[in-house]
Amino acid sequence: MKLISACLLGVKCAWDGKDIYKSDKVIELSNSETLMPVCPEQLGGLKTPRAPQEIQGGDW
Repeated sequence: MKLISACLLGVKCAWDGKDIYKSDKVIELSNSETLMPVCPEQLGGLKTPRAPQEIQGGDW
């Protein structure tokens, strides 16, 4: 079993609630491997969907 980002499997967990990061190669891999989808952002307590976040005026 392997952990994989849920969004790559087409789970609608991107910040805007869409599946924009879905990967056909990862979905193909799921036919031969046992994959466990995880969403690090949701595990960290962020909601889906949520307002976009970005650094503005920062120095990093």
